[in-house]
Amino acid sequence: MQSRFLRYGLTALIISLALACQLLVYEVTPVNAPFMFFAFIVILTTWLLGWRAGVLATVLSTAVVEYFFIHPVGFYLRSPVGYLTSLIFLAGTGFIVFLVEAKRRSDEKLADLNNKLAARVAERTEALE
Repeated sequence: MQSRFLRYGLTALIISLALACQLLVYEVTPVNAPFMFFAFIVILTTWLLGWRAGVLATVLSTAVVEYFFIHPVGFYLRSPVGYLTSLIFLAGTGFIVFLVEAKRRSDEKLADLNNKLAARVAERTEALE
């Protein structure tokens, strides 16, 4: 298993890359979708690095979007709509982290059961011969 520092460092690097991509897209398109890259990044980070890194990616993504893309830019007092947008993103990506981790655990359990079944079949086949 990878060390925590490596996973969290990779998470910060991935969020930085997503920020760079979002800044490029944000400048050239009129679409105001600041969470566009970050939702995908949370899924990817959770899948590859685990649920703790997914939670970190969720928190970092929210902070980055709050700081760089929600007007007024920077950490200032905002309207309730800005906070509601961030809250919806946090809730949605938190649920995604939960689902991805549940899928990972069920896949691991299924693989373990499959290995046990293969061992039992091999034992029974050996006993029949």
